[in-house]
Amino acid sequence: MKFSSWIKSLQILVSSNKRGFLFSMLLLATTGFIEALSILGLTPIIDIIFNPNLENTSGPTRKIITTLSYFDLEPTLITIILAFMFLIICKNIFQIISRYWLIKIEFNILQDLIVCTFKDFLGSSWIFFSKNKSGELGNTFITQTEKARDSFQMSALILANSIRILFFLGLALSLSAKVTSIMLVMMSVTLIPFSRLGRFTYRFNNDVRKASNRLYSIYEETFSQAKLIISYSNQNYAIRNIKKFLTIYIDKLTKIAVINSSTPIIFEPLGYAIVLISIYIGYHIYKIPGAELLVLLYSIRSISTLAIQMVGYKNRLQELAPSLDQIFELRKMAIDLTHERGSKPFSNLKESIEFKNISFQYESSTKVIDNINIIIPKGSFVAFTGKSGAGKTT
Repeated sequence: MKFSSWIKSLQILVSSNKRGFLFSMLLLATTGFIEALSILGLTPIIDIIFNPNLENTSGPTRKIITTLSYFDLEPTLITIILAFMFLIICKNIFQIISRYWLIKIEFNILQDLIVCTFKDFLGSSWIFFSKNKSGELGNTFITQTEKARDSFQMSALILANSIRILFFLGLALSLSAKVTSIMLVMMSVTLIPFSRLGRFTYRFNNDVRKASNRLYSIYEETFSQAKLIISYSNQNYAIRNIKKFLTIYIDKLTKIAVINSSTPIIFEPLGYAIVLISIYIGYHIYKIPGAELLVLLYSIRSISTLAIQMVGYKNRLQELAPSLDQIFELRKMAIDLTHERGSKPFSNLKESIEFKNISFQYESSTKVIDNINIIIPKGSFVAFTGKSGAGKTT
């Protein structure tokens, strides 16, 4: 993956709507805090169920009971369950609002990206259009911009998961720093191989992008020449041509889909292994109380789930990088080949249109027009005639 493409997507995501983005991050941080707090609220529920007299309770349970007494609430099972459910509902509300803002930003970026790309293309000279096939340019708007939006979404999800992991990690460290540290080492070792898959998906998706561009070119050429194809009964040739590139396209897409869907499946037994090892270490070696151990395991399981999701998002970003590369490279080419325009506005035609000593040539070719002088009087009708390639259109 070209790392600059990911950085550019993240910059666009942040700079497009700074206030909305920061507001979304604040909501996500609040969501993460409430989520961690609600999970910690499981400890008194477990303690009360297994120890109704609240004797020899865990540290978090004693702190929560003290907090309830501050609000003159009895530490009953019903009270604590209601408080737990209240936190869960608050967490879900904040999560929905933050996702709404992020999705809104993503689609605003998509709109701006399409409009700015379209503006850059139309502001360029004819050389830009002669260098690039119309199918590739059309595919840039139809398919590649949508994949670019997906890359912005992946960036947002990575940030969201990072915030949630920080809060779960803080909760786990507060319960047992030693068990959490051991868990982090095991998780890092198991995730490294999966994080390397993005390099393979980048190469596959680069081939998919090229095949997709070619397919759109073939579609456009076929439909524009449909009359000739039907007249000369060349339908089978057109179909074979489409099948050829569809086979390449589908083959690469299949490989990418298998890699993406297999990653969480392969990691699942490793995730359970980490949890089981944590149970053994926490209970037999560090003698962590049952309620605290359960919350610790939930935090560890949540961290491992979010981490494997982040690896998937990161691989998906690498997979989408060719689409970003195509958009940015074409825009740069269009800007570099921008056609110079005069500053004088055209108001009306007074007497005639006059060309004096006009010459023109396309890049790397001989002159199409060489020192032409023409005067076309107002009200006259003029036709340019000549054989194909003589320069009439120019």
